[in-house]
Amino acid sequence: MVLVFNCDENFNLGAMLRIFCGLCEMGAWGCFDEFNRLDEVSLSAVSLQIQTIQIEMQKNSLTFHLENMELNLVQSMGIFVTMNPK
Repeated sequence: MVLVFNCDENFNLGAMLRIFCGLCEMGAWGCFDEFNRLDEVSLSAVSLQIQTIQIEMQKNSLTFHLENMELNLVQSMGIFVTMNPK
């Protein structure tokens, strides 16, 4: 399953966290179009969340902690971003 999200300045850290949790638990792919449209603070924090997920996937973890939540990690999950010039 692939879910496509058109990012804008209304996507906040909490919304992105909920999406990442769902992707990890389901093993689905998420494509975040125009990722660069997130505000700078959110972009930085979301990038750290993605990095955490990537590290856990490289370790083949079955569970991990993200923002004080324990999540299952289905190894088929994927995160893809597009960045377009403004």
